[in-house]
This record gives sequence, C-alpha cells and structure tokens, in this order.
Amino acid sequence: MGSVDHRNTGTLAAALETTPASPGDVRVDMRELEFIGLAGVRALARAAARLEDGRLLNVVELAPPISLA
Repeated sequence: MGSVDHRNTGTLAAALETTPASPGDVRVDMRELEFIGLAGVRALARAAARLEDGRLLNVVELAPPISLA
C-alpha cells in the first residue's frame, strides 16, 4: 500500500502531465493507495483541468476509507 503526500506529490504530478497527449479518457487506479493528501488531490484536479473538452479523468478503485469528497 502507498500514499501520496507532500513528499511525493511531484511524482504523481509528473506522471499526470503525460495525460493530455494521450487520446480518450484518463483512468487513475488508486487500489494500492492508503492515503492521499490535499496536494495529491490538487494534482489530480490540475490534470483533469488540462484535458480537452469532453475528456474525463476517472479515479477508480478508491479504497472505502479514502474519499475525494
């Protein structure tokens, strides 16, 4: 299991920077994630905002104790 916090959010953000070049919707599998801090959620939001109209960033397999709401 892993976590995204202030120490490694840059790694997540760097990986998400490649998403606009890929066609179709983006799927982010979170099944191995135990924790995501606010900086990680912001990285996901920035990646979603960079997508072209009509494309979605789908966060899937989020563990029950973790919520983005």
